[in-house]
Amino acid sequence: MYKNSFSYHNNPTPIRFFNILFLLVIILMLGKAEILVVIFALLLTFYLVISLGAGKKRKSSQSREIANYLFGVRVLIIIIAIVALILWFFL
Repeated sequence: MYKNSFSYHNNPTPIRFFNILFLLVIILMLGKAEILVVIFALLLTFYLVISLGAGKKRKSSQSREIANYLFGVRVLIIIIAIVALILWFFL
C-alpha cells in the first residue's frame, strides 16, 4: 500500500471531532450552578496563564508596561465574568 494513502487509522481528525463532541455533550448536561463554576474556573485559569506568561521584569519601563497590561487583562476578565453572570441568570 502507498505511504501517503488516506486512512482513518492514520488520520486523527475523526477522533478529535468525537472528543470535542463528547465534551460538548457533557457541557450541555451540566446544571446551572456547574456552568457558573466552569465559567469562573476558565476565567481564573486564563488569568493565571496570562499573568505567569507576562512574568516580572526588573527594568522599570518594562515593569510598568507589564503592570498596565495585567490591569487591562483583569478588567477584561471582570467584564467577561459580569456578562457571563448576567447571561447565567437568564439561562
